[in-house]
Amino acid sequence: MKCKSRIYLILFLLLLFTPPHLSMGRTLQESADRIAFAKKVSVDKDFEVGLAAGNKSIPELRKVTENYTRVDSNGQIRVASFLALLDTKEAADELLMMYQRPDSPANLMGACGLAIKGQFPGKITQDHFLIKKLRAIYALSIDDWDYFREHLYIPTILFTLSYSGDKATVPYLIEALNLKPRDAIDALARLGAKEAVPDILKNSKPSTYPLAFRAALYLGDKNAIDFAISRIIYSNSKGLAVSMKLLEELEKVTGQAFGLDRSLWLRWWRINKQGWVIPPHYQQPWDQQENVPGRRRHTFQRRAQHTH
Repeated sequence: MKCKSRIYLILFLLLLFTPPHLSMGRTLQESADRIAFAKKVSVDKDFEVGLAAGNKSIPELRKVTENYTRVDSNGQIRVASFLALLDTKEAADELLMMYQRPDSPANLMGACGLAIKGQFPGKITQDHFLIKKLRAIYALSIDDWDYFREHLYIPTILFTLSYSGDKATVPYLIEALNLKPRDAIDALARLGAKEAVPDILKNSKPSTYPLAFRAALYLGDKNAIDFAISRIIYSNSKGLAVSMKLLEELEKVTGQAFGLDRSLWLRWWRINKQGWVIPPHYQQPWDQQENVPGRRRHTFQRRAQHTH
């Protein structure tokens, strides 16, 4: 009896931890094979092996993603960046083909890869399919059956908009601050959207305070210091809480160590604000900055960083 119960438990856990992009119609062995593959390609060295194989990797990529129809949110940017870095005519044609498809996530990955290559086609307007997709997702209710699946597309869309280089995307990224603050802040910083700093700081949540702080510094706004001082200690449903990571970032950038004493921070800032300059390290290109708290890092960004 114990043996049978253990078998049922194993089956349950396999089903529970099967990634959402795997259909329930697959056998457990097929699911296990795909999970193993997902773990393998998440390792940077395998990314390099794929690049070294060149165009031979493209048919395999189509196969394991079932022609780009079953890829989770992290995998979407990975597939797009892989094809972008492959940097061959065949890979570029693959991305364009994906971009022109009517179905997601294929068209999202195509747009993302082209944006990473600096070849994003056309201009961003409210009629672009990326914006239509984004707003359609915003309109979904949690009761809609595809709510969770569709929300997995948001990070890829925001990431793509940030690499498009089109400042017309700024209002759409600001709209996303409440729903996906981490991805929206990252995208606005990458795009160099200085005009968005007030929105970034105003809409930030405790979990994204450190990221918002670093983004504001990168965008050249000294109000980031006022923001940090006022939010080291914040209120939540349980009373007062401390953002230790934000305090750590504030101490690093200012070179001061006043701990949780807000009065000392305010006094120091009142005396030094006018002449204080943001250290150059914090204004290096966004994707080259290391240890930015709360930011997603993708393989191709780490590769680019190590080449500089």
